[in-house]
Amino acid sequence: MSRGGRYDIAMRWQAILLPLATACGSSVIASPQGDAGDAGDAGDAGDAGDAVALADAASIDAPSDASVCDMLRAAALALLPAAERCCPTCHSLQCTQLVPGVCCDVHVNDPNAPNVVAFEQAVKAYRAQCPCNVACPPPQPAACDPNTSECR
Repeated sequence: MSRGGRYDIAMRWQAILLPLATACGSSVIASPQGDAGDAGDAGDAGDAGDAVALADAASIDAPSDASVCDMLRAAALALLPAAERCCPTCHSLQCTQLVPGVCCDVHVNDPNAPNVVAFEQAVKAYRAQCPCNVACPPPQPAACDPNTSECR
């Protein structure tokens, strides 16, 4: 039984980021098992697919530092459109929150939304190992693009 939400996102990111972190000499301890839960929930044993993905990912040859940064950047940027998702037809303020991006801050609706949390985890992994030598402009107000339903 899968937990869903942030737990599943974290497990999927572990499967992606574990080989990248170990390739750079970091020591990582990852457990695909769920916690014990509360008194009414015995917890779960994690998904077998997560354990297989972790094992498969660990067998990847160690990439160079540049390719690690390229992979981490690509992983974060792949999550950006979902993090910037907004509703152009909703009659409410959209795109008012800022979260750290790969180099510069990006606008989102809800910084606690699962898609945004996953993006932030990927950005954090990228920034921990890769430099960003870009001078970011001051943040400007953003709006929900009616063509893409993304904050722009």
